[in-house]
Amino acid sequence: MSEKENRISLSTLMSSSGVKFGTSGARGRVDDLTDEVCYAYTLAFLQAIGMNSGRIALGIDLRPSSPRLAAACAAAIRHAGLDV
Repeated sequence: MSEKENRISLSTLMSSSGVKFGTSGARGRVDDLTDEVCYAYTLAFLQAIGMNSGRIALGIDLRPSSPRLAAACAAAIRHAGLDV
């Protein structure tokens, strides 16, 4: 599969996942916040702020789903060439 075929369309992902984005960030049921969705939203965020070098702080709360969500976000941050 080519890189172009492998790209995730964020608009397609948004409409198919049930996760919405608003003034408070990404919102949806935890089951809808898949690793793919978290990864894509993280890359989109990094692109929107123009971050292409440096370090990102990633925080979590005490919900049971937080470590999984954070791992997907951290993978995207590292993929973008940043330190977590």
